[in-house]
Amino acid sequence: MLVAAAASVSPTAVPSTNAIAHGRCGHALAGRDDIIYLGFAVIIVSLIAQGLTLPPLVARLGLAEHPAVAEVERRARLALTRAVLAHLAQADEHGDASPELIDGLRAQYVTRRRLYL
Repeated sequence: MLVAAAASVSPTAVPSTNAIAHGRCGHALAGRDDIIYLGFAVIIVSLIAQGLTLPPLVARLGLAEHPAVAEVERRARLALTRAVLAHLAQADEHGDASPELIDGLRAQYVTRRRLYL
């Protein structure tokens, strides 16, 4: 990803004029627009190609998440959801937020909690 970030900045670093020589102003750099266009085109094609080929590659290699990891993640999400619901109840008691906001958030997190149970 760092390469893509560096490559996306590199084409814009191409100067718009040639270097100043012997006190005369530089002339427009021939092909600058083409360099910038090709640089961005390569970046876009690379990102699209990687994005389209990664899921089939993962499926072909038979890579999957370990069940233990999925279970730990489910438990962590459930604990966070419960903590949010407790915080919302506390905020409702103290009047820290509008009742409409708290009711909306509570409905969302109750639905999430059902998914994780």
